[in-house]
Amino acid sequence: MMETITELTKINFPSLFISVFIILMGFKAIVSLFEWISEKIGIETKWMRKKRKEHELLVETSRNLSELQDKHNKDVEQSIAHDKLIKDELSLFADEMKRDIGAVFEKLDMMQQNTNQRFEESERKNNKRIRAELKDKISQSYRYYHSLGEINDMELEALEDLIEEYEAADGENSFVHSVVQKEMYIWKKKNSTAENNYNIPNHKGEHKMKMILNDVLMLNDTLKAIIDNDSDLKIDALFKFRLLGIMKKLEIPVANFNIIKNDKIREYGKTDENGNIAISPDDTENVKKFTDDLNTLLQSEVEADIEKINVKDVFGVGVPAEYLVRLYGIMEE
Repeated sequence: MMETITELTKINFPSLFISVFIILMGFKAIVSLFEWISEKIGIETKWMRKKRKEHELLVETSRNLSELQDKHNKDVEQSIAHDKLIKDELSLFADEMKRDIGAVFEKLDMMQQNTNQRFEESERKNNKRIRAELKDKISQSYRYYHSLGEINDMELEALEDLIEEYEAADGENSFVHSVVQKEMYIWKKKNSTAENNYNIPNHKGEHKMKMILNDVLMLNDTLKAIIDNDSDLKIDALFKFRLLGIMKKLEIPVANFNIIKNDKIREYGKTDENGNIAISPDDTENVKKFTDDLNTLLQSEVEADIEKINVKDVFGVGVPAEYLVRLYGIMEE
């Protein structure tokens, strides 16, 4: 045992390692030479076949990875191109939508402007018509009360309401303000014996009569019907002139009745799309109020200075019996 150990201590290990390394290098050189000769003469060992397959597998794997990378790059490029195409199409679609929406809004604005213009024109015409009607009513009332030089509180309030409605219809800078409004407050105030009392001026030689307003309206309608049917009735010019004179005397209470009636329509009615004011038959509550107010008005007593007509002048001219009954109150023998 000791001898073995002693022999081992005598070994030159560096020389041993160098010798082993040289032997391995020589072995590798012999193997490489063998492989080269085998390759040249076409001889393939099992180990060479395995190595070749591994090399081919490595080459195939590398090629597949390269093709996969190329495909991925192409897919990415196609995806980017497709996204760009979609983005461009969406942008184009958005631009078209903006143009279409802009055109729609422009058309709507134009339609709105046309509607506003038509409405303003219709309102202007309607106001013009209302102003003309109100100015005529104010003018009639003014002529009547101006000739009297007096007015009661109810009549003054009605006249003020007419002027207020005239101003609401854009009425301005007319005789209504320059004449009527300045004078109406300096007329003498008189007491009204009834809320709806109408007086007609008294003239010398005429008969002062107290009549129910409803009878006044019926009498006015009767006289108008007789005169309008003059061609069918044998009425001489003088008698027709007298009938026209009576109608003239009834003009003020008839006009005042129409003013109050229209005021009540505006009070209880509603304005439609054409600017007309009316009371709907379905609005039973306001219809009843309107009817009650008119009935009260129609039953009020008025004074009329009327020249009575002779019975002989009425009979024998073909006046129908229904008219004769209505004329009875103003006939005398």
